[in-house]
Amino acid sequence: MKHLTVDRRGYPVIATVDRNPKEGNFRSISERRKLALATFDWCAVCGLPFGDELRWQMDFQEGALPETVISGEAPVHEVCSLYAAQVCPYLFSPRSRLGDEARKGTVRDEVVRFAGFESTYAVFAQESGLQPGIYTLYFEHRGEADEFSHREAGEIRDRFAEA
Repeated sequence: MKHLTVDRRGYPVIATVDRNPKEGNFRSISERRKLALATFDWCAVCGLPFGDELRWQMDFQEGALPETVISGEAPVHEVCSLYAAQVCPYLFSPRSRLGDEARKGTVRDEVVRFAGFESTYAVFAQESGLQPGIYTLYFEHRGEADEFSHREAGEIRDRFAEA
């Protein structure tokens, strides 16, 4: 993360965060930046190439994953997913993008699962259900090769230290 610019609090501004010439806006994800990352097969957190590494996604489905998984979040390296899982809850303010009326009162599932895929098979745009006329990118992944789940922050910290 040392190659990323930092905000006034010292947090690295991840690759998908919207920004202006002075600072990043952690309340806004840039669809243009997501498209650029997808084009070059780069990580949504650190902005570096995947190479032979798996493309990780947070997943809320129960049971076995289907052959193809579609997500509105851009893929990340495993270590980047673990980093984001630890810092993202602290970066959002009460006025963050998740604080809208459609998602008010939503609570994250007790168990959070991450899945690692061999490839991002396709990227496509779809109209937002919350903001008509606004299109967001979705990522289709295939070839699940690894996964892990966690209930507590300590489990993430331990796996992050190993990664």
